[in-house]
Amino acid sequence: SYGAFLSFHGNGEFWQYAAEEEDGPLLQSWLDAGHDIGLHMHSVYEDPDGSHQWKKAKANQMQDESFVRALWDDHERYLEALFPTLKLDQATPYNSLDANFVDLMEEYGYTTTGGGRHEIAVAWFGHQPFHPYRIGKTFLEEDLSSAVLMIHHQPQITKADLHGPPGGRVFEDQTLAHLKVQFLQLHLNRMHAERNQQADDRIWMFGILNHDNKTTPAMLADIETFLKWLSDNFGKGRKSSRGNTILEFASFSSLRADYLAWEAAHSGTSSFHYPTPTPLSSVDAT
Repeated sequence: SYGAFLSFHGNGEFWQYAAEEEDGPLLQSWLDAGHDIGLHMHSVYEDPDGSHQWKKAKANQMQDESFVRALWDDHERYLEALFPTLKLDQATPYNSLDANFVDLMEEYGYTTTGGGRHEIAVAWFGHQPFHPYRIGKTFLEEDLSSAVLMIHHQPQITKADLHGPPGGRVFEDQTLAHLKVQFLQLHLNRMHAERNQQADDRIWMFGILNHDNKTTPAMLADIETFLKWLSDNFGKGRKSSRGNTILEFASFSSLRADYLAWEAAHSGTSSFHYPTPTPLSSVDAT
């Protein structure tokens, strides 16, 4: 009712269940309404007996290219069985081939990914990256020649705890009150860009995340409260004092389309800019 869009990424076992329970028409209705469907290849792989007992992969297996290819194929096969004509171009793999992650994404035709290892940005700046960018060899590296667009978003909504891999975990507060604070932080930064006549120098983004297995009635109420707050205060066509639209809800695919249009008008321009010197200096493209 607020005009928000869902970019729904599921793992192979989810799509396996969806096929068995004949959820194809429901999922198709989501696509028809402008929502997105993609893959979330967690570090689990299909049991050879075809059961739902998907097995947990070990860390060293997730750095073995032949193993990761087989795992990705397991996940992809079940979504393709549901939607054989769907152009599968977005995926959020988990802990896969750190060194060759982008190469494999490009080979599989995945041109958009979400999440990413953003913890160093949160630790240093106190917020997620504000702009989508073409991802390089690491999650916080830009490569304008890459085919893969990184769209960062908040971790699990309503949680306030440590987030990230061992050795790189940072505290992130995704409770309802702090989500509002984080959105206002982005909004103020964009207003600052407007004041300096740089409002269109980048695509600005803010997203939230929910895992279906963590959903509770209270969490759903928080999500609705947050969407209503966004819509009532910043959406519905509202303009800034300088005449720019403040907020538009978007899916991964529509955000990518906006980025490509921006990129065409700003050839060779970085979308990943942070002041130097910072811990991100080695990956600062501007």
